[in-house]
Amino acid sequence: MEKKPREPEYVLRLYAHVDERTQQQGVVFAIETAEIFTNFRYDITLEDKRDGNDIELKIIGLHAPAMLMPGKGPALGTREYFDLDGVYTVRVNKMNKEVSEFSIEITPDRIYIKKHPNDSFIIAKIDGLKVTKI
Repeated sequence: MEKKPREPEYVLRLYAHVDERTQQQGVVFAIETAEIFTNFRYDITLEDKRDGNDIELKIIGLHAPAMLMPGKGPALGTREYFDLDGVYTVRVNKMNKEVSEFSIEITPDRIYIKKHPNDSFIIAKIDGLKVTKI
């Protein structure tokens, strides 16, 4: 009997973003829950570390937003990095110490997932087909 694939708990979304103040192009790493919350939009607390071409995102937990406005949607935590060009190893650590590792290629005009883990707690998606150049 085949093992049923694991349902992801989180989604790592990657997309290009231009800082309005500096006009510098960056890449946003957004982690969101697969679960949609119906009363509030929770925040995901993240710790991050970048060392050369290694990026580590650690999920610390969920917390209610400062303004308790009703809303519907996934919990969300983001980090933005500038001056990325090349192949990066991205590790996402879950609270229970489980780790998933991705290989992401970033160029001035695209973001590409080169390698993703099998049967992981998180999946990665690229938002937008092409990164807009400044």
